[in-house]
Amino acid sequence: MPGAITVPSLYLHGADDNCFSAEVSDGMDDLLTNGFERIVIPGAGHFPHLEQPKTVADHILDFLNS
Repeated sequence: MPGAITVPSLYLHGADDNCFSAEVSDGMDDLLTNGFERIVIPGAGHFPHLEQPKTVADHILDFLNS
């Protein structure tokens, strides 16, 4: 598939994002052909890394260690 991303990918999205709904990532797994993990973080908005830094860091570390 042209344009496919062939490295494992992590996508984090705040469930309460008022700029983009979490559904914006629906179907992304079709373009990410070597592992795609999508996590919607409850209680986080558009800036989950600022709003819930420990949660985001934990997800990133889990992804990197898997």
